[in-house]
Parts: sequence; C-alpha cells; structure tokens
Amino acid sequence: MQFTKILVAAAAFTLANAQVEFTMNADFFAASYVAGVSVMNLTWHLNSGPVTLKLVNGPSTNLSLVETIKSGVTGTSYPYTPSTNLAEGQYAFEIDDSSSKIINYSKQFALAGGSASSVTSTGSTSSATPSPTRNSTSTSTTNTKTTTKTSSSPTATSSSTTPKINSATSVASPLALILLALAAMVSLN
Repeated sequence: MQFTKILVAAAAFTLANAQVEFTMNADFFAASYVAGVSVMNLTWHLNSGPVTLKLVNGPSTNLSLVETIKSGVTGTSYPYTPSTNLAEGQYAFEIDDSSSKIINYSKQFALAGGSASSVTSTGSTSSATPSPTRNSTSTSTTNTKTTTKTSSSPTATSSSTTPKINSATSVASPLALILLALAAMVSLN
C-alpha cells in the first residue's frame, strides 16, 4: 500500500512538471531555410490546451516578437512558411500553452532570403497548346529579377546564443522512475 502511494505521488509530480516544448531535432535547426519558400514543420508535445506559435529574434536573453504565426492551434504540429518580408538572420519560435500559461522557446535557426535582404530569382515558364493535327505550339518566357537592400553599417558582427529550452531529459528521468516502479509493482503482485 505504501508503494502505491509513492507511485501515485511520483506520477502527480511528473505531470505537474510537464511543460509544453518543441520536439524538432538538431537537423531541423541545422537546415537552411529561405523566407517564402521553405516549409518548416513545427512540432511539440506536453501541451495541455491549444497553443499560440510566435516567431521571435534577437539575443537569447532578449528575444523580440517578430510575428504571431497562429493562435489556438490544437494538436502537436503546424506547417509554417516564413513570410517573404522577413530579413535574413537568426530566429527562434515561441510556444504559449493557453491552458497552463507556460511559455517555451525553440533553439535559434538561420533564415535566408526574403524581400528585406538581397535576393536574385530567375524564373522560366513554358506552355504548350495541342492542335488537332498532332502539332503543338510552344511559348517560353524567362524572367530575371534582382532585389538588393543595402545596409547602413559597413561591417556587421553577430552573436547568437541558444535560448534556454526545456529538454526531454527533464521529463525522461521521472517518467523512467514511474515506469520502473510500475514494472516492479507488476512483478511483485
């Protein structure tokens, strides 16, 4: 009986310490992303209600809101394509759990492109119209567009640090303890 009380207390402690956190792996943050092009699949777990996803940037100790991506998101994933008007730089994601009022952050990642930085794009379009005599008419158009933004500072230095995030290991140890306790209880009965 005493063992069951300890097991229940450990389970309650684990659930009380569960906080919403992003679950994207290191490859996600090492990848190259282009504003307006790349689709970023944001994933998370341990939320107790709908979440609000935000894009932030700046030093990890002083992150600033860039945009609210989506509010009231249910489930554990959301596909996000960064807006083309975002400047090249280091960004992170913020996740707010509406039920528990817990806020957490992702690691920072690099974003390239967008209309706020230098972008060169070359497009080619082609169309074909079939005719009844098995001949076809083809039209081809090629467009080249270059946009450049100049910076007022001749040199730029940047410093990036990883924001403090909760790790799955903070939950894994109590969870492992509960599973071991459960296995022991099953084997003793």
